[in-house]
Amino acid sequence: MYIKKYRLHLIFVLAFMLRAGSAFIVGEDLFWNRGYESYFQIAKNLTQGYGLYLGDPAYYAFIPPGYPLLLSFAALSSMSFIVIVVLQSLLGAATTLCIFYIGKKFFSYKIGISAALLTALYPYFVLHDPSLHEASLFTFMTALSTVFLIKANNSKKLYLSAVAGICLGLTLLVRSTLFPFVPLAAIWVFINNTAHIKIKFGKPLLIIIFCFFTILPWLIRTHLLIGAPLITSQFGKALWGGNNPHTFSHYPRESMDTSRSKAFIDLDIVEIYLIEHNERLQNQWYTQMAIKYIKTHPWQTFVGFIKKNMAGFSWIFNPQKTPVVQIVYFFSYTPLLLLGLIGMYLNREKIKTQLLIYFHFASFIIITGVFWAHTLHRTYLDIYLMLYAAYTVEHYLTKNKNLLFNKLFSNPQVVYAKHKEPS
Repeated sequence: MYIKKYRLHLIFVLAFMLRAGSAFIVGEDLFWNRGYESYFQIAKNLTQGYGLYLGDPAYYAFIPPGYPLLLSFAALSSMSFIVIVVLQSLLGAATTLCIFYIGKKFFSYKIGISAALLTALYPYFVLHDPSLHEASLFTFMTALSTVFLIKANNSKKLYLSAVAGICLGLTLLVRSTLFPFVPLAAIWVFINNTAHIKIKFGKPLLIIIFCFFTILPWLIRTHLLIGAPLITSQFGKALWGGNNPHTFSHYPRESMDTSRSKAFIDLDIVEIYLIEHNERLQNQWYTQMAIKYIKTHPWQTFVGFIKKNMAGFSWIFNPQKTPVVQIVYFFSYTPLLLLGLIGMYLNREKIKTQLLIYFHFASFIIITGVFWAHTLHRTYLDIYLMLYAAYTVEHYLTKNKNLLFNKLFSNPQVVYAKHKEPS
């Protein structure tokens, strides 16, 4: 009884211990040498009074500010590695609480607990949540935004819609790829709300307004510093990376950076030199190059849209890792994907209510098809697959249990005859 009462707390503690433990086992040397040291460098520049920038000359909008701001707490400490591991392990553990709430509201208490436990034990999250990357923060923020969207939808208190909008804005400041989800989330609140017409329109409007005003200070800053209101100045380069003749030369088997390096050889070196130290011009130039390719290669763009999404949802980890990583990933993600898809089909009658989750997937599919994605960009969706996978298992367990019960007890005379001793 004690364990049942506090099992969500136990799941939280288990998730934290697994994540922190895996980071300390892997060690500090590997932690700092995975190719994402620029995040921490930006945080250090901030704490040293130089602001959020990277490089020399400075890039002031190289990445959104959310994750470097989190890392700034660690940059102030002499034990940065430990602080980051603890903070991000707590975020991973807190994600289990969010998915429990979502599962409880959309399905049942049991489904919520099952999905929370799956989130706590999921190998990718255990190993990657405490690493130097914004994925754990982004996963938590998208889940928290979903929690407050559900709260806003189920309540007449308009301030919850404002909170949901703020959460969405903060999430965009971690990874701007969530942008298509914001209007979709507002649409979901609108179509699932049966309140007075003012509240029905007021809730989605508040979500959009507060989301916009949350990111507005950063947009003003980038406009003043680089001449354009951008969340990230890497928008154009990311778009061009996913839409050029060499996009699939190495991607998705290898990193997109490798394909982009090959495509870079074909570019006009003089033009690149002229825009080399200007973030705004770089963003515009790469954007124009990508749009030009899309317009002149519509069929290749359409095929690429599909291939990039296949890479994002693939059961083969990409970019490719060691055989051990591939095996662990395959046997943890593939059943989750299959059971999750079955659960979506079984639960199709409630699609209007649960459309918010489907919008998460739709947003990712749009962004991935237009830009590109590796496995790590998709993993924030896996917590929602866990909900539907848990529902699938629960559905068939209940169904088989009922079939067994009916078989044994629907005709008592038959059961009695089978067990009657011969005279």
